[in-house]
Amino acid sequence: EAYDVGVRKYYKAAGQDMEVNYFHAYIDGVDFVFIDAPIFRHRQEDIYGGSRQEIMKRMILFCKAAVEVPWHVPCGGVPYGDGNLVFIANDWHTALLPVYLKAYYRDHGLMQYTRSIMVIHNIAHQGRGPVDEFPFTELPEHYLEHFRLYDPVGGEHANYFAAGLKMADQVVVVSPGYLWELKTVEGGWGLHDIIRNRR
Repeated sequence: EAYDVGVRKYYKAAGQDMEVNYFHAYIDGVDFVFIDAPIFRHRQEDIYGGSRQEIMKRMILFCKAAVEVPWHVPCGGVPYGDGNLVFIANDWHTALLPVYLKAYYRDHGLMQYTRSIMVIHNIAHQGRGPVDEFPFTELPEHYLEHFRLYDPVGGEHANYFAAGLKMADQVVVVSPGYLWELKTVEGGWGLHDIIRNRR
């Protein structure tokens, strides 16, 4: 039922300009927004697959495009703008959304009343990668410290989930039992200190 809202935007993902189209549907009183780009197509059952760089490009593009939905898509008849909004990001694939919200917008006086919630379903998958890939995120250099993590096994790396957990206004876990597990060294998969600090 979704229709093309006629908005074409270009976002950089891992150094490439990529076109995004927004689609909208209003079903049973709920606005649904879909983001279309060639890099998202023909994934079938393999939406999380591909090379590390392909996955990273899709993640970056999705998060950048999602943050701007309130400005471009007429939900409720008109675009929301940057008023009282809450973005909910799930696991590492959308962990850049809270980071982009802060770095691109809130740090520059935009979306001041917009907040982000990071939901942890599975902390074992974190989007770990080499530190030298950080420039692909197109973030200011000083944001690298939010990504940089040291792992006794893998050494120093950039960790996308860690950055999202640090930047989100609120962190939510799927159950009290999982929260307890995440605070342990074994269950936190290297992010237990961040979870403990976030309370």
